[in-house]
Amino acid sequence: MRSGASAELRQNTPGGDAKWHFLLLLSTVFLAWLITRFGPDLRRGGFLRFLMLDRIRLYVASLVVVAGLAVGWLYTIEPTATPIEIRAAVLFAALSCVSGLLAYKKAARSEAGSIAFLPMLAAVMVTPSWVAVTMIGIATIIVEIASKRVPLKATFNVAQAVLWVSAAALVYRYLGGVPLLADALKVNYPAFIATLAVFAIFNSTAVAGAIAISERQVFLQVWWSRLRATFVYDLFALPFVYTFALCYVYWGVLGALGFFALSL
Repeated sequence: MRSGASAELRQNTPGGDAKWHFLLLLSTVFLAWLITRFGPDLRRGGFLRFLMLDRIRLYVASLVVVAGLAVGWLYTIEPTATPIEIRAAVLFAALSCVSGLLAYKKAARSEAGSIAFLPMLAAVMVTPSWVAVTMIGIATIIVEIASKRVPLKATFNVAQAVLWVSAAALVYRYLGGVPLLADALKVNYPAFIATLAVFAIFNSTAVAGAIAISERQVFLQVWWSRLRATFVYDLFALPFVYTFALCYVYWGVLGALGFFALSL
């Protein structure tokens, strides 16, 4: 008799099916909020755009995390930086900032072209350190703010720039590349070429991932089309990157500014 009463009591308590009713109620309230928030656009894919936006935010957040880990890895290799290295990093970051701002002005006039990658890659060869990456990240933030881009796109641009510069510096170091500030005559050509390959691959991969998510395209197709279109151009940029770096090493700020002015 007592066991029957206990069974009846368990059936009437919230610990039974009531918890599933509660979860169903929460799900219904959440769905009602979604419909209320995005209801007018449901027929035009507003709810799908909401889900797609979450995927893009997750993708950008992942890029930020990976970029931060790459900078941290670079920091563990050589945490200290000399004033000469800091000065070089600041100069190349400033030139990349100017390049980015000029590219934004060109876009406003329906013109194309940006040489921002030249000072970035030159910085990797001259001083492949976390200081150079940090300075380039700050320069990219300035460009994004001046360009008045939406926060999500600005975050993506900064994260992917920091990521590929960090990856390029790591590859350059691990393949035996020596900072040109230490020895300008000792050029490790495999490390030099690998640095440019990392730039081309990482940059195209990050952009292709964003396009594939936002436009629901096949990632490999987008990635290959971008890489095929830019890789040859990037390959021809190799001598210019090396010359840019040497101009700074041998003639200092004036040499770098002179080469930069000729490249515009």
